[in-house]
Amino acid sequence: MTAGGGRKEASGVVLETERLLMRPFREGDIDDYAALSADPEVMRHLSATGEPLSREDAWRQMAMLVGHWQLRGYGVWAVEERATGRFAGRIGLHYPEGWPDRELGWALGRSFWGRGLATEGARAAPSATRSAASGGATSSA
Repeated sequence: MTAGGGRKEASGVVLETERLLMRPFREGDIDDYAALSADPEVMRHLSATGEPLSREDAWRQMAMLVGHWQLRGYGVWAVEERATGRFAGRIGLHYPEGWPDRELGWALGRSFWGRGLATEGARAAPSATRSAASGGATSSA
């Protein structure tokens, strides 16, 4: 456990907020991530075409998000609702090659909309990301 409730696992940085557990993606997340990525309302503003992703494309995207941590030292977390342990979506910083700067983004399943969870996770992400990139301790919001 590090300062403020964040911790580092062998697979990456884990961040806890009041209602969220933000953790590295795992191979076992594919069913939930594919369902999130297949929802047209979720993907409307997130994919290049606004179209939902196939399961195969969702897997490729999830693998890219995992690799982003390796290449940049920060990235996007898989998000669980702490009270239930349910997969809620993703939140974090993303900076693909060729983009002008980092982007703080999120995608949550519709059952998690309207509760301030994206804001809660997004507020925690930048400070934890700066700390992770510099090798320091993470903190929670």
